[in-house]
Amino acid sequence: MFQERVGATSIAVGAHGLRSMADREQGPSSITSFYARAMLHNAKQKFVGGTPIAGGPNSKRAMADERQVLDGILKRKKSFLSSPEWTTGVERTPTLSTKLTTTALQVAGTLERTDVLLAAKRPREADIVGLLTDLVRLERDLNGMLVEFYRSSGGDTTPYKLVSVSQYPEFEEGCEGLADIFPRVIKFPSFLSATTHAYVWVCLMPLQEAIMNVARLHPYPLVRPVNQDAILMAAVDDTANNFCQSIAYLAFTERSSSGVLSCAAPLYFAAAWYTHRRDLRRLAWCNVVRGFLQSKGLANGAEADSLNLQRPVLTWWMLSVYS
Repeated sequence: MFQERVGATSIAVGAHGLRSMADREQGPSSITSFYARAMLHNAKQKFVGGTPIAGGPNSKRAMADERQVLDGILKRKKSFLSSPEWTTGVERTPTLSTKLTTTALQVAGTLERTDVLLAAKRPREADIVGLLTDLVRLERDLNGMLVEFYRSSGGDTTPYKLVSVSQYPEFEEGCEGLADIFPRVIKFPSFLSATTHAYVWVCLMPLQEAIMNVARLHPYPLVRPVNQDAILMAAVDDTANNFCQSIAYLAFTERSSSGVLSCAAPLYFAAAWYTHRRDLRRLAWCNVVRGFLQSKGLANGAEADSLNLQRPVLTWWMLSVYS
């Protein structure tokens, strides 16, 4: 199942589909109070799904780095945090958290190179091949981080399973008749596992779309048979669908502020892709679910100006910092 659901192919990209929705800047200051409540909740929990979560200085640094990961992906601009000077200090005491974030910080710079190449009138074949090589390497490395996470968690080797959406009746009702679009949803072994997957998928999706777009410039097919475009596009579709199928677990397993907040980035990136694909039905599902979860969050005490699910945020650092 892991091979089917995560990184469906080793060759995948996309530069322009996410850009229209990614141009808007994140506004972390407006959700500070919501973050604070989520962190307070997680500070009281030393275990998630029965597994201790790594803490310490590296985790605190990862909190800042992971915000830069998302900001870099949205702006498609390289961050100084991905420079060797910055990452050397992290790598001296490597943890899964720091290794994943160090890898994720490379995504934005690679997307920036993708935009430059796609804008070139006559890109050189050597530049195309070099960029594709780096994109595929990053995709492989990120999937490798998930495999390492499975091994380190000491749990079931199956990363997750698909179950009927009817197992989450409140969520199914909130879909307002659109639950049949995703009749099966992902059930993770723990909330930490769910947010780890979301973090990796946020990094994978733009890489997969980028691979697709850059591969179109290559004079020879990279995937056999020659319908490589459909194969590479299906990889992005799978990641977008993964996002949507994760929402029920994220929102209704962890009964805290971080549960609803964790749905923001998956819904944002899935909706961006469905907009690009003109998949109006799945886009409608994203909008309906976002509105439902927004109301759910407000009903649970979140302030209107601190909960905005239109804005993508990552919550993985909440689980790795205060434990």
